[in-house]
Amino acid sequence: MDAKTKRGLLVSSNWCQAIVIVFLFGFFVLGLLAYWTYTYEPPIPLQVRDPSGNVLFTRDDIRQGQQVFLRNGLMEYGSIFGHGAYLGPDFTADYLHRAALIVLDQYGGGSASDRARAETVVDFKTNRYNASTGTLEYTAAQAMAFKELEAHYRDFFSQPSTPFGLRPKAITDPQQIYDLTAFFSWSAWASAALRPGLEYSYTNNWPSEPLVGNHLTADAIVWTTLFSRIVAPPSTRSITRSPPASALAARRRGPACSGRPPSVGRGEWRFSAPGSPPRASPGSAIRTRGPYTFARHQERA
Repeated sequence: MDAKTKRGLLVSSNWCQAIVIVFLFGFFVLGLLAYWTYTYEPPIPLQVRDPSGNVLFTRDDIRQGQQVFLRNGLMEYGSIFGHGAYLGPDFTADYLHRAALIVLDQYGGGSASDRARAETVVDFKTNRYNASTGTLEYTAAQAMAFKELEAHYRDFFSQPSTPFGLRPKAITDPQQIYDLTAFFSWSAWASAALRPGLEYSYTNNWPSEPLVGNHLTADAIVWTTLFSRIVAPPSTRSITRSPPASALAARRRGPACSGRPPSVGRGEWRFSAPGSPPRASPGSAIRTRGPYTFARHQERA
């Protein structure tokens, strides 16, 4: 008896090669994005100071604030840098907006004061981080905003009731509130201050905040559009009119009961069983749903 012949693959070897190439390319892109993420991440300063040299908070305070944020489940309540849940606010955007209002007020301006608005934008957009010393300097108005917002978040997280969806007295320790405010403040700084040599922030001008000059960039528009088109492509189906109830009922009953509806008038649909040719006059509209065919009768003269 002849030796058994080896059974061939059910799919072409070209398909296997294509799958391997796509697999390797996908992980290469993921690895490259991870490398860029950690290479171009916003710096965490050793110290943040006011113009007089007083330390507002340190790198350890920022990291402790991140741990307070995670330990208290705030990622499942709100978000930071847009990552998290949507019951509460995004604390990056919340701090940035509130700080901008305080800074604007410090410069004596409402919406009618162009000079105050311009100085507010300069305060937030100017990157005062010194990479050689690891020091970040806030303006006097930004330092005032930090102190006022520490009091705001103390009230926000220590409410005895639950008007904001938090558990009662979620965070009452003053040190934890201070660390949490430092974490929010750093994230807001990274979202507004310009990257060295570029015209957008470390977060590509996210979140949008006109008070500090954060506007959507062209790159963000392009990539958001491409992503939305890939994830949710437009439907290619074109349905001008749904079949009438009689045709749908015949479809549910099955092939044995399918056929021409009792009456076919102006604009009505004819229904044909699987394998049967559509009962339609020339020029009628034809639609298929699975194995079934619907034909809309031409209007009578």
